[in-house]
Amino acid sequence: MWAELHHLQVLRCEEDSPRVAYVQLTPELAFVTFPAGSEPLPVWRGREMQAGDLMFHSRAERLNELTPSPSVWNVIAMDPERYG
Repeated sequence: MWAELHHLQVLRCEEDSPRVAYVQLTPELAFVTFPAGSEPLPVWRGREMQAGDLMFHSRAERLNELTPSPSVWNVIAMDPERYG
C-alpha cells in the first residue's frame, strides 16, 4: 500500500516470509523507515528496531536488512531538494 502526497511518498510494506537483503537506496531521494509495531521487528544496519524507532537514511545509502519472520514496516521517501 502506498500514498503520494505532493513531493512525499509513504509506503507500507507487508512481508509474508523472512528475508535477508542488501539494499542500495536511490541517490535522488532521502528515506525514513520505521516498523509498524508488528513482532518480531526488522533488523536494519545490524540494529533490531524497536516500536517507535525511526531510522533516517542518507542518499544512496547501502544497508543490510533482515526480517526474521512475517513483518510490517513503513517507508517515507522525499526529495531533499524540495525540503531544503
